[in-house]
Amino acid sequence: GRRVAIYCNYPADGKDFNRHVYTQLQWCSPTGTLLSQSGGSKFVSIRDVDCYCTVHLNHSGAYHFYVQYEGAEEGPQAGLYVQVEPSLTVGKGDSLTVLPLEAIRCQTVLAKLMGPVGSWEAKLRVAKESGYNVIHFTPIQELGGSRSAYSLKNQLKVNPDFSNGKDHAVGFEDVEGVVKKMRQEWGMASICDIVLNHTANESIWIREYAECSYNCFTCPHLRPAFLLDAMLARVGEDVAAGLLEHVGIPPVVETADHLDALRWQVHTNYLPQIKLHELFQCNIEKYMARFSEQASKQSPTSAQDVPEGDLQLKHDPEYRRLGAEIDFDRAMRTYNVFRKDCFDEDSRKRKCVEAFRAKLQWLNEEVRKEIQGHLDYAIENCLAGTRYERVQADGPQVKGISVKYPLFMKYFTQYGVQGKSLKDIEEMMYGGPGKLFMAHNGWVINSDPLKDFARPQEGTGNVYIRRELIAWGDSIKLRYGDKPEDSPYLWKHMKEYVDTTARIFDGVRLDNCHSTPLH
Repeated sequence: GRRVAIYCNYPADGKDFNRHVYTQLQWCSPTGTLLSQSGGSKFVSIRDVDCYCTVHLNHSGAYHFYVQYEGAEEGPQAGLYVQVEPSLTVGKGDSLTVLPLEAIRCQTVLAKLMGPVGSWEAKLRVAKESGYNVIHFTPIQELGGSRSAYSLKNQLKVNPDFSNGKDHAVGFEDVEGVVKKMRQEWGMASICDIVLNHTANESIWIREYAECSYNCFTCPHLRPAFLLDAMLARVGEDVAAGLLEHVGIPPVVETADHLDALRWQVHTNYLPQIKLHELFQCNIEKYMARFSEQASKQSPTSAQDVPEGDLQLKHDPEYRRLGAEIDFDRAMRTYNVFRKDCFDEDSRKRKCVEAFRAKLQWLNEEVRKEIQGHLDYAIENCLAGTRYERVQADGPQVKGISVKYPLFMKYFTQYGVQGKSLKDIEEMMYGGPGKLFMAHNGWVINSDPLKDFARPQEGTGNVYIRRELIAWGDSIKLRYGDKPEDSPYLWKHMKEYVDTTARIFDGVRLDNCHSTPLH
């Protein structure tokens, strides 16, 4: 047996559901007697597997139970989720009936193709007369420029394509009227998709609230990946303009030889222009000058005081060139030491400086090789995508290079970079313009769907710099943070969006839920 406390976030006493609010449950013996908590402790001794807790689950949803053991560290030691299935009702008044979940016959309709809302009833009646009792709608909100059903420009506005004419501004109440008639008169329930983890590039609000996206201003860790993305975009522009035709890369890339020539040009001509490794390296000359000055003022470290362990590079949080840092106090204690091979102070100091320089050079070279490994992997991923799109017989065999069909898929929006050099673009990403260099959303093959791949990751690599993302170039990934205070406008905006959708329809379906924060 163990002394156990059990908690659940099912709302108590008719209160509104809040997934973060838990209530401790009361243990009962197999005979139904409440087990008492002794000595004011919240834990109850459980020695029988027939002990239980009573919870009256009257509201549908997914609820979390967890237990704590006395003497264990704070927090859940075990837990589970319980899903309470909904009871769907259709009709009205005396004709109100329950629609059994096992009897659902659902048809999906592409809302963007439904036309004016005044014509919906006639179109949906076909489904009714065919025996369907649930209609699943794709999003009904205003779409972005790509016209994808799941790339929304304005989550709080109905798709204007639903308008019955120039003189009639369509609103949510128009759609709600159709759905209400389906429910009450036809006996049909409805479900609508919601999209929470990205918004269309054309969304005005995403440009006004920088904290809502993963951009170069709010997320400096993405700056190296953005600079690589800008360079790859420049490669595509040069190929499209015919500037690389003389080195074997015509404007129409369609053979394996073209890809080989492209690989060579990227590695030998374009990557050296951005020297991406410098964003992870330290400034050796700066540290050497500081070391020499300090070594002249500070007594050498005795052998027994030399710290254990090795000197490491610490990335600059802003990812500036040669901005990485080291623990300088540790460096002084490690390298400003007495030396048996020196018989005067100048020789000792010179030897110490040489040893320190060699260490910094080694650290910089190691990180250069690490970054080069990421870049080699990234370029192969880029070429694999180009090979499928333009060369392979089983691919779409795209010919020209354009905004819609770039040579390499874009990972970031690049507003305001037209006519700018790569050096100018680099300067922009450190300042205010970096707010508009926003990361696209997408899919990472074989990745943990619960992991937010745009957040800082251990080491120097991430999916954006290694080009592991199958990016959706029409959508910007949304940054919720850990709590509403991290991105207040986004949480408020999306809550209103979900509330409106849930009010109109009988259910919602979370589309594209990978990487959407559970909280």
